Amino acid sequence: MKKGFSIIVCCYNSSDVIEGTLRSLCHLKTDNRFGLELLIVDNCSRDKTSEIAQNFLTKAKCEFPFKIVSENKPGLSNARKRGIDEADCEYLIFCDDDNRLHPDYALKSFELMESNADIGAASGFGYAVSEIPLPDWFASFSKSYSVGAQSETIGDITNKEGYVWGAGMILRKDAVDGLYKSGFNSLLSDRKKDTLSSGGDVELCYALRLCGYKIHYSPELKFDHFLKKERLSWKHLRRLYRGFGMQKPLLEPYTEAYRNDTVSKHSWKKEATVLTKRIRGYGFRKLQDFAGRSEGNYEVLRIEKTIGRLQQIVKMKKEYEKNFDLIRNAEWRGSYKNEIRHR
Repeated sequence: MKKGFSIIVCCYNSSDVIEGTLRSLCHLKTDNRFGLELLIVDNCSRDKTSEIAQNFLTKAKCEFPFKIVSENKPGLSNARKRGIDEADCEYLIFCDDDNRLHPDYALKSFELMESNADIGAASGFGYAVSEIPLPDWFASFSKSYSVGAQSETIGDITNKEGYVWGAGMILRKDAVDGLYKSGFNSLLSDRKKDTLSSGGDVELCYALRLCGYKIHYSPELKFDHFLKKERLSWKHLRRLYRGFGMQKPLLEPYTEAYRNDTVSKHSWKKEATVLTKRIRGYGFRKLQDFAGRSEGNYEVLRIEKTIGRLQQIVKMKKEYEKNFDLIRNAEWRGSYKNEIRHR
């Protein structure tokens, strides 16, 4: 593999934001130690995303090679997997279609990844950039938008948060390739067209943890997150939290496997009953607030998250129970890192 970074930009109907993202990538600094390549993955776009990207990069005379490919299976996790397969470099960077990496992002990422072979995934600090003033409630929920500090701890956050955001995520390609070659398949499809399900980035970090890799946060790695006005509505944030709840049942097998290897029994009916009682336990006043606007009310978001989790468990039913055994007994767990070190 080539020394450097394959920067993967996954797109779905990104025609209104892609130029700003590509402009930032064309200004990334490098040196004679490593190179860069840009991979744009068009995931079922119905607009002119690919055409706009091609025209911009051709006119901009980007100093490093680029390639535009299509992934016809919808879902961000599928698009990222296609980008990983196409990548030729030792390290990967996931740059969302509305992220703008700061000019020194690649340089500092290279120094970080070269400094410690235990790091499987890393990311940095996100700044909110918007075409409208940020809502009063935004600061309280900025992490939901991949904005701000990802952890109070700088450095190894493997046993704390245990994951970093997909926005600006840096990955060791050998580690990720090893997961897939050993049979890893994502339980989450992640964002699919206009839906707001998520969690594929968290799942990938959790899988790397189970293989013995470290997760790292560095505020020196900086990126801007461009937020369109429609994403800054309370209604949108409520939808995000519903999606956060839906991802949790799919991630629970990873967190349990990481804590211990003991066999636990899991019943989707029991979990659904507990969640139903929890919703009732919020009380009439909180449920009344839930039905209204209630901007800035965290309890409303908690209810959305609980409902999302309940919906997903009922949808999955016995698949929920089987996933715990699937992850606990996965062949890819813990094996590949040792193979890399003994080559």
